[in-house]
Order: sequence, then C-alpha cells, then structure tokens
Amino acid sequence: MQTEKIDTFSLGNILYVIATEKEPYYKDNTKKTTRQLVTKGKLPSLDQDFIDSDHPADKALVVAMNMCFEYDWRKRASSAEVRDFLRKELKRVNRERRNGFRRR
Repeated sequence: MQTEKIDTFSLGNILYVIATEKEPYYKDNTKKTTRQLVTKGKLPSLDQDFIDSDHPADKALVVAMNMCFEYDWRKRASSAEVRDFLRKELKRVNRERRNGFRRR
C-alpha cells in the first residue's frame, strides 16, 4: 500500500546521499534490481565507521535514516517526525559544538 510514508522512505535516500555522497544501492546498476532489493526489505548499506562514529551529527543521521527506512510503513516515522527529530538533534549538536566537541 502506498501512503505518504513512501515519501519518508525517499527522504531516507536523500539523507543517505548527504551522509555518504553515494547513491543508495550504488552497487546495483539497474532500477529493476534496486526495486527488487527494496521490495525484499534490503536497505542501503552504511560503512561501519559511519555507524560507529562518535560525532553527534553522524549519530543523528543514522537514527534519522533508520526512522525513514523502517520497512513496515505502519511503523515508519512521518517526514514531520524525522524533521522534528533532526531539528532537536541539530540544536543539541550546536550546543555541544559551542562547548568544544571535537570530531575524532
């Protein structure tokens, strides 16, 4: 079933490109293959270094992408919920930055 939550999944793809500078499913070169992967619940992969990052902005992006990539659309966050989460995290990151947080 298609709902507005399909747009949230697409938002996850946009966040993925911002975070990785790669297209989701970049290793798969056809739309058909990508569609099959999505249908089977396969998500774009992130480098383990990015997932394990201590930087709060990286952590926020990982959480936001997971919110977007929830396979069950009934459990998937709305785009507004992802926006609100990222706004909250951006405020927190800016606060930490003012207090001297350094990226490893």
